[in-house]
Amino acid sequence: MRFSSIVIIFQSASIFLTVLAVYTKSHIPEERKKFLCGGRSITYSEYSWSALVETTNVSGNRISWSWANQLSHLMSDSSNQNFVLFGPESEVSKFYILQDLTTGGSSDNHNHVFEYIVLVDKIERTCGMIMRVLSRLNSNSASSPDQNISLCFIED
Repeated sequence: MRFSSIVIIFQSASIFLTVLAVYTKSHIPEERKKFLCGGRSITYSEYSWSALVETTNVSGNRISWSWANQLSHLMSDSSNQNFVLFGPESEVSKFYILQDLTTGGSSDNHNHVFEYIVLVDKIERTCGMIMRVLSRLNSNSASSPDQNISLCFIED
């Protein structure tokens, strides 16, 4: 009887564990860090001089959640088998939009804004990068944009 109670407790506890599907690496010198975001390679020399704007929440159509929650969601994506973070997810403490790297464009009757968010730890080391693409129909500029959020890959 005691054994079955222990099994039930362990099984119940496992429900609350997040499975880490993507990979992390140990930190390397900052000047050697480079990320691939949707086909664009972003090096330390590019993002280190960019103006930083701290951001805490992801805003969607009617949904707002923290970047930390968004990162946890992205880290559990089993289809992503790439290295995406330097250090463990738990070390990430701040999220900054890289204003000078934000770009825009249009395709298929949509306007797009590409934002890059750098993830840093408590001692200001770069841990990773997120790309957010905001898309809106050209004919409907008053509507809330659709957004696609993805982790950038670490380039060697």
